[in-house]
Amino acid sequence: MQRQNQAAHPFAAARTTGYTLSVRLAKVRNDEMKLKSFTFIVLAFLICATASAQTYSIRVTNNTNLRESYSLESRRIETVPAGTTLQVVGSFNRWLKVNRGGGEAWIASWVSHSRVEGQNVSVNTVSADIDNCCFVDRQCGSDSEWQSGYWAFQNNECSAPTQALSSVSPPATGTAADQVDNCCFIGWQCNSDQDWEQGFHAYQENRCKHRGMAIEGPEGFVAQVHGALDLLQAHAPNWYDYVTSGLSKIRVTTEATYSGINPSTAVWVMPPHRADRSTTSWISSLAHEACHVHRHRSGQEGDALTEESACVTAGRDALQAANPPGAQGDIAWFNSLLANMHRPECQWWHDPANFSFAADC
Repeated sequence: MQRQNQAAHPFAAARTTGYTLSVRLAKVRNDEMKLKSFTFIVLAFLICATASAQTYSIRVTNNTNLRESYSLESRRIETVPAGTTLQVVGSFNRWLKVNRGGGEAWIASWVSHSRVEGQNVSVNTVSADIDNCCFVDRQCGSDSEWQSGYWAFQNNECSAPTQALSSVSPPATGTAADQVDNCCFIGWQCNSDQDWEQGFHAYQENRCKHRGMAIEGPEGFVAQVHGALDLLQAHAPNWYDYVTSGLSKIRVTTEATYSGINPSTAVWVMPPHRADRSTTSWISSLAHEACHVHRHRSGQEGDALTEESACVTAGRDALQAANPPGAQGDIAWFNSLLANMHRPECQWWHDPANFSFAADC
């Protein structure tokens, strides 16, 4: 019977094979159409996403590293000075991609900066910007830890309530914030392993109050410097950032014969007899010495007269911005000094250990 059917319909097998092939071809065409539709949708989404992404500008608060890629281990391209404006063109994890010199560089998004397109809101002081458990309940020293902290925050897996990123005063050791053991978590600017290590030791020695600065000397000296920094922070925050991003250490030592800054290490040393000053003197001196560091970092160092004139001006302007009691008399003296610095009897930098200003300087 089977042989008879085949004999009666010699093209039946061919028709069946042709039908099967047609079905398969139709399925292939259908799959191709689906793939094209999906590809079109994906491309449209990407195009829309790209079109909707908006560039914006930021201004960095402190001297900030720009890197070749989005990692602390990536090569540093340059260090831009405080106040530099950068155009943000993209982002990845906790990093921002910026235009720089016709090319692209990366900046860590957690470094202190502000939007400059009419929004001027510091991202490091707004709790709504927290999106990572690394700012809440854990220490993160690598990119993988930052990434894990990000997803933990999104899944509500942080073990402590969110907190503001910036806090001036450290919690007392042994309080509810037992997991905090590094000044980098409470206001310091930390962008490298060395910064994090310094932040750890500073926390153990209760030196977190003012970020990034070690203050070593007699208790009265430390209290005076803290008082001047407190006043700058409250009344002249831009100058506070300028000082704390410029100076790394202020140290009183009997080995010093005069008060002076090493611009390369940002360490300011002074003999004990120079460690007792008024608040106005500390404010102007802090800004003055930080000025030397910032100028060195940016390659602006010039002849001694130009250098010292610039830093006297910085000290005067910081004092004017903070405006503590008694500031006006010192400001008037700085104006007189600036007008007379071309005179040898007003140029202290030639012999700072033995110099005395002339009465009319």
